[in-house]
Amino acid sequence: MRATVVISLFLLSFSGFSQHAVKQDTVKRESSIQSDAADNKVKFSAITPPLQPIPGAPAAFYTFYWEFGDGEYSKEASPEHVYKKSGDHTVLLWTTNNYDNGKPPPSRPQKVPVKKITFNDANPIQPLLPDGFDLKSNREPVPGEEMVVIVSYQNDTDNLAHGKLYLFFNEKKYKADNFQLSEVRTHHGEKEVQDAPQVASRIKASDPHAMWASRTISLLPDGNRESDEGSLLQLSQALEAARAEYRTVHALEFNDMEARERRHVFYSLRTTPEMLKDTSAIITVKGIYVPDRGADNHKSKTLEMEIVTSHDPNKMSVSDTRLNYRFYKNKNVDFKIRFQNNGEGPAHSIKLEVAVPEAYDPKSLHVTDMYPVCPICPDKESTISCLDTIFRNNQILFHFKNIYLPGSNQKEGVDYDSTKGFVKYTLRFQESIAKRKTQSRTAIIFDKNEPILTNRATTRFKPGLSIGAKAGYMYYPGLNNSKSGFVGVTLSPFKSQHGYLQAELMVGVHTYSDSLYRADTVSADNGVVNLFDVSQRNKFTRVELYVVPVSYRYTINSFIGVGAGAQFSVNLSEKTKEEALHENYFVRQKENFREPRPELNFKSTDEKSSSFTNLRPAVFADLTLGSARIGPTAGVRYAYYFTAPREQWQFYVLWKF
Repeated sequence: MRATVVISLFLLSFSGFSQHAVKQDTVKRESSIQSDAADNKVKFSAITPPLQPIPGAPAAFYTFYWEFGDGEYSKEASPEHVYKKSGDHTVLLWTTNNYDNGKPPPSRPQKVPVKKITFNDANPIQPLLPDGFDLKSNREPVPGEEMVVIVSYQNDTDNLAHGKLYLFFNEKKYKADNFQLSEVRTHHGEKEVQDAPQVASRIKASDPHAMWASRTISLLPDGNRESDEGSLLQLSQALEAARAEYRTVHALEFNDMEARERRHVFYSLRTTPEMLKDTSAIITVKGIYVPDRGADNHKSKTLEMEIVTSHDPNKMSVSDTRLNYRFYKNKNVDFKIRFQNNGEGPAHSIKLEVAVPEAYDPKSLHVTDMYPVCPICPDKESTISCLDTIFRNNQILFHFKNIYLPGSNQKEGVDYDSTKGFVKYTLRFQESIAKRKTQSRTAIIFDKNEPILTNRATTRFKPGLSIGAKAGYMYYPGLNNSKSGFVGVTLSPFKSQHGYLQAELMVGVHTYSDSLYRADTVSADNGVVNLFDVSQRNKFTRVELYVVPVSYRYTINSFIGVGAGAQFSVNLSEKTKEEALHENYFVRQKENFREPRPELNFKSTDEKSSSFTNLRPAVFADLTLGSARIGPTAGVRYAYYFTAPREQWQFYVLWKF
């Protein structure tokens, strides 16, 4: 009995331990919102789960994005917010784990009740937007995760504003959508409206740039308007250009916006899983702000983001992850290097050591944008803030000298976005390159610290399509008087570097002949035979279709190529002409006597036709000499059929385009 009790207690304790272990393993990583309210002044903080650092990466850390439920937001870790109106405000928190193996921990919305307005805003005058319109994001897009795009707009006039906001996303150059719109959060009475395209009724044919979209902030002055119709026409052109670039648009109308007032609209976008294949690609969303719905005065802004697989403030991205090899010589490839100073003090020197693949021409470097903004360094040593560029051994060095980039962990408060910087530049390819993927990577050095390595920005070439024109001669060793010519087309990837698949379709005319001899007995009686000797000649004329559904080819070098595959042939039409000479003989078999009787001789002719007959499979191997990837080549192919005639030799010329 005692043993039974001990065993039972042991089993119960083991069961409890197992349940506890399972419970621990299934705990979901979450962030929780903590608030400390004093009437309308609320101090917020977040309780976050432990980080899961990536081995070998810089120290993992969290970044934060708060929405206070009244149209304001913050990127501080523990912000303090003063509400201007009483009521229940729903606070939202997005926590982003940088250099961490897990997913961003979600958090539950929290209602903050404000019953009494006691405190005034410490900063009653809102800081003006430099351009009156801006787009920001709380983090970079990761396939399968949610991000927020903040659209900020401002009334720069002294009058009430009644206008519209447009947000364009899902670029048409990508087959799949970049984002799915989850939610739009407005706080100033903005209402969603249908985006109704306006028909342009008057376009100047003399203006070659009339339909171009601007990727920079632009404010068209009143002096450029010829009439109200012409003004609205310019806005219509800007909207049409954006619609031509993006698949999806979301439009809002707003009213009664006070002079100098600033507002925010928050768009929750979920990055589609299909964008995983475009990792490190630069994608964009575009905003157009129309302060007055009855006028052309509008501003546009494009927000660039990089598709990433993990959150890392130091990233390298490329504008096109898949290029058309046929047109690479005329292509500018845009690169962007992002970096962030996460130190406890400012950085005065930042070096970006970029490994440049041999396919690119370093001399084609052109810096298009940067932050901190500074001029290119002069040739002589200088003490001014500047960006120096140096070329050495397939490497480009960007060196920010004598700058001030604050650290995100400085004791004095800094704007989190001001701790970030970037360099944008373009490169062109060399004159002749192999059709291989290219990879670039950057080592980022803040002052004298250890370098931080970015991801690899990879560019691949699309397979493309190469159509070839083929013509040649076929020889059948087992057939008499065989003559066969053919023409055809091939389909394969464009200028494949080594191994690739190819399909072929050929049509040929094949003629050959054969002869046979036979004896036809007419009558026989007591050893006396009346017979005809028949000499027959058959002539065959065929229109043949040859199909190579798939073959594997390999270019050994730029001059020699080999291949092997399966081939099928079928007679599209066949005509057979039989010509026979019948010679009559009188034969006495016992006397071995044979007497010709020419007066009984005669000739006969017979023609037959058929179509879609004689399907024959074969295997083949061949060799080509010439421009193996593009241009003219000559080849020889041996095919073995599984039915007679079994052997076929094919001699051909091929020109790939």
